[in-house]
Amino acid sequence: MEQTTTQQQNRPNALALAEQAAAQWQNGQWEAGAESLFYVAQIAVAEKEFAYAGQMYMQIGQALTRVPTRITESRNAFYQAGLCYRESGDSRNLAASIQQLAALELTEGRAENGVAMLEAATSLVTDDVEMVVQLRALQAHYQAMAGDASAAVTTLTEALTLTTDPKTRQSLEQLQQWYRLADQQDLPAGQLAQMVRQTQQKGLGQQFFDRRLLHAYELLATGKVKQTIREVMTVRKQAAAASDPMRGLRHFQASILLALAREQQNDRVGVLGAMLTCRAFLADVYGEAQAQNVDALLDGFAQRWGADEMAMIVTEYEEQRADKGK
Repeated sequence: MEQTTTQQQNRPNALALAEQAAAQWQNGQWEAGAESLFYVAQIAVAEKEFAYAGQMYMQIGQALTRVPTRITESRNAFYQAGLCYRESGDSRNLAASIQQLAALELTEGRAENGVAMLEAATSLVTDDVEMVVQLRALQAHYQAMAGDASAAVTTLTEALTLTTDPKTRQSLEQLQQWYRLADQQDLPAGQLAQMVRQTQQKGLGQQFFDRRLLHAYELLATGKVKQTIREVMTVRKQAAAASDPMRGLRHFQASILLALAREQQNDRVGVLGAMLTCRAFLADVYGEAQAQNVDALLDGFAQRWGADEMAMIVTEYEEQRADKGK
């Protein structure tokens, strides 16, 4: 009887606190809202309502990820959510909590840890093909962020064997081509993966790899350099004139293919020009943070050519620009 009375008292308190947290979050008070919901989670655990407690801890973790100084508490909340979901026998949401922990590892520069966590999450939901495909696609991104484009290609191959959905397959195939290009051309996979991810988020799920770029990739792979250049120049021109959220990524992808084609022609000034034009466009469309992804690619070319050669190319490029300006 005493337990029943306590539960009856707790439920209105929990409801009021949950409503308070929602109002606080609407006003951007992430820490205050998390604190309110923390008490709701504690009440749910005390009443052995572990599934509900897991939901509360997940919301707390997600709110605190918005506060850079509270990442440790965010991680702990996701960990507590996982414990609650394990107690309730909810493997799918347990996997989701591990996915959130993996995301924090990636944020803090430990992509390899994130890959291992996503592998563990996938093992929990082997009977949920849709979720396995999603986790494999995410794992491929983490592998690329860790600099292992070859592993990302292999992981996406596995994901492709699990789905027949046309849109899902198209998205996975596009990503696979992207990472295969990074692997074959010794490009910095981490920066390419980051650029894809950032732009996908801005594009709200829109297609991010133009079919003509896939064709250009195939042309370049078979040594048809001049045709590659014609194709990607058209894509770059149209991307520059477009207004959709994905235009910057199409320009970025086309510029990389253009730079690789110019390199095959031994036109290193053309390589530099392609990438610097792209950098300026990305800075204008997305801001300096995404434009800096181009810097890593330029560093990669500099390492291939050597510092002295790169300095000479920069000088020649600037002289050509000065001559055009006359």
